[in-house]
Amino acid sequence: DMFFFSVVKVLDISWCEDVTDQGISAVANSCRSLQRLGLRQCAASKPTITALGKNCHNISCLNIAGIDSFTDDALSSLAKNMPLLREIDASWNSCLSDNGIKALMQSCVKLKKAVLNGLKLITSQPFLGIVGDLNCWSLLQELWRYNKKFQSVLPQGKVSLKPCDTVSDSLIPSKTTLENFRFSYPYLGVKIYKSLTYLIDILFFHGYI
Repeated sequence: DMFFFSVVKVLDISWCEDVTDQGISAVANSCRSLQRLGLRQCAASKPTITALGKNCHNISCLNIAGIDSFTDDALSSLAKNMPLLREIDASWNSCLSDNGIKALMQSCVKLKKAVLNGLKLITSQPFLGIVGDLNCWSLLQELWRYNKKFQSVLPQGKVSLKPCDTVSDSLIPSKTTLENFRFSYPYLGVKIYKSLTYLIDILFFHGYI
């Protein structure tokens, strides 16, 4: 039995309500070859999460959505001990804030996909480090807010940039830059993708790019 646990690479026990913290702790201490692990809506205490980070360094895909009392410290502990992590779902952990997400972004340099639905305490701050051009990002944020007024019809005349008091003409990105930005960050959300596509069309139509 111990040999079996030692060679398990993929395990998903999400939504298994009868699996106790003791059982998950056994997994954390025995399945050290795990590469993909799903614990969505499972009962896992802080000591169990700590053991998971301490023993399971090969995990590349992790689902820890909806774990009761999952904190920034717990996420930070996992992130620092999982250098191969490429995908994570930490959605619906209401205690997570910018501190935990920042630790995740800084520690997991191979991370390609992060699903963070329902985290009401986080802001844009942890993600600024992955934005290559902050001036362009700031401008796009203002344009997205402005775009809410024009969901059904194209605006008559040029797009107003009055909300961007600190933005100069030199910061208006080219169409190529916007296209590259759109395809460089495919996991930032479908809504953002659609808004950016719409904005590119508007800016190009009115001669901004």
